[in-house]
Formats: sequence, C-alpha cells, structure tokens
Amino acid sequence: MKKGDWILLGLMLVSVLVGMAAGPFPAGAFAFPVGAAVLLGCMAGLWVLYKEKPDSAFCRFLSSGHTSIVVIANLAVCCIVLGLNKQYDPQSVPGGHTLADLLRIHSVKNSWWFVCAICLFLANLAMVIFRHLKRSSWRFVLNHLGLFIALSAGFFGSADESVLRCIVGKGETVTTGFDRYGLERALGHSLCLEEFSIYLRPDGSPRNFEAEVSVDGKPAEIMVNHPYAAGFGEDVYLVDYDKNSNDVCVFEIVRQPWKYLECFGIVMMMAGAALMFVQGAAKRRVR
Repeated sequence: MKKGDWILLGLMLVSVLVGMAAGPFPAGAFAFPVGAAVLLGCMAGLWVLYKEKPDSAFCRFLSSGHTSIVVIANLAVCCIVLGLNKQYDPQSVPGGHTLADLLRIHSVKNSWWFVCAICLFLANLAMVIFRHLKRSSWRFVLNHLGLFIALSAGFFGSADESVLRCIVGKGETVTTGFDRYGLERALGHSLCLEEFSIYLRPDGSPRNFEAEVSVDGKPAEIMVNHPYAAGFGEDVYLVDYDKNSNDVCVFEIVRQPWKYLECFGIVMMMAGAALMFVQGAAKRRVR
C-alpha cells in the first residue's frame, strides 16, 4: 500500500471512531443554506489549492487514477453494507449494545464513515475535473461534471428531503403525516379530500383514480402518477385508497428541493454518454 492509501484508511478509521463516540451524523444541521455553503466552500478551497500548487504531492495524489480506484472501491463497499442491512431511524438505533450498533450498520446513511466515504469520492472527482478540464473532450466534462453535480445534489440535498404519508377521509382535513420510520411529522400544509373517483375500463377493471382535494384551501386534482406541485420541489401524490369505502385515500408528500440540480447532472451524463457513442462510431468509420 502507498502512503496515501494509509492516509485514506486512517481517515475512514477516524470517522468510525467519531461515530462511536458522537452517535449519528447530524445531517439536519446541514439543511439549506448551510449544506450549499459547505459544498461551495470546499470546492472553492480545492480549486484555490489546485491553482496555487497544482504539482504538489497532495494534488497529484488526490487527482490520480490510483486514488480514484481506492475511493470508488471504498464507496462501493459502503453501499453494499447499506444494501444488505435493513435501515432504521438513526435516533431509534441504540449505540453501544453490539458492534453493529456501534458502527451504525442499520443507519448507514447517517453514519460518519459513510459521509466520509462520499466526501473522499467527491474530493477526488472534483480534483480530477480541475486537472483535466482544459485539455479534455466535451464527453469527459459532461460525464464527470454531471456525476459530480448529481451526487453532490443528492448528498448535500438529503438534509432537505422528506417523504411523508397521510390517510385522509372524505371531508377530513389533516396537517400531519408519518415518515418512513412511522414517526409523526408536520406536513407544512393542510390537506382535505373533497371527492374521489375511480375510472373503469370496459371490462370493469380500474383504469385510473382521481382525487379532488384542497391544499391550504386551494382546489387541486391529483391522479396516479400526476402529482400536485404544492411548492418548489414539493409534490403531493395519490398512492392508495380504501377498497371498501372509496372515501379514504393515502397521500404522499415528497420534498426534494435539490431534485432539479440532480436531474441537470443526470442529463449531463446522458449527453456525455451519447457523445461517447457518436464519437466512437465516427472513429470506427474513419478506421
């Protein structure tokens, strides 16, 4: 192992120890605008460091292909741990009873070591973009910059995201819902179900569902896969209904204020992939 590899390993071990001592990562403290300020500040710091000392040992190490392989493998292992273990509310996961509890295996996204793994990957990706920006093709810029934007928006925007579900009866107004962990939260809106309609096919099977609601007193129509935009990055979905009475519906309020930036990054990667395909095919024809 190289000296830099030991440094990366040391950072991951330190993040594990911090998590054991401090508990879950305080993601809520990085809600907008704090998260955006931290992201911009870190990127500005890396850019200044690269411009002032591009040939320093730190810049060469952080932008090297070897480092990219190490941080990608590190993040992949973290994601495997995340995918193989059931996740719970970080505040309900005990600390200190078992090794899994200490390592936050059941609340990976709120563990210090997972946050460290993502930050290392983003730092490496940013430095690679800085080093190759001027002399690289458009497909390189679109792919790498698009990945950085999409991942940064998903990571730093997670503190501003929420998914709440509520059960609303006809004529009933609700102002609270439940998150994925079953904890009651305020919706931030008042939601009232006025009417619910089921559209049938000729054979009698359901074709579509429509709910007439009022959101904060404003009338709206919500259909399956056609949500109502209650605000910037905030949508109200119709997800289910009571099959026995047809007078009770289940709604889902999804807040994703960073989703437009995520989509922009994904579109950039799609454009980069298309350029790779087109330019690759052109080179094969020339040969």
